[in-house]
Amino acid sequence: AREDREGMDNMHSGFSVDHDIENVGKLCTVFSAPDYPQFIEAGDTRHNNAATFVRLRGESEWAEPDPVAFTAARPRPESEPYYDIT
Repeated sequence: AREDREGMDNMHSGFSVDHDIENVGKLCTVFSAPDYPQFIEAGDTRHNNAATFVRLRGESEWAEPDPVAFTAARPRPESEPYYDIT
């Protein structure tokens, strides 16, 4: 849904600064699921996106996000979904 919205970055990197307003702050989106979705049906799109966690550091008075991206393990380990995807 993000890629269809004007002014919104995609989440392939796992992190996006969506709004940065001087003297107010930043609104960031963090996507924590790499290679989303985990369970897909044949023919569905796998996004191969990264995921991110954000560190806030005292040097910036906790105001500057320090994003750390990571990717899914390859090959993906076998796992069973909690629901029927067929």
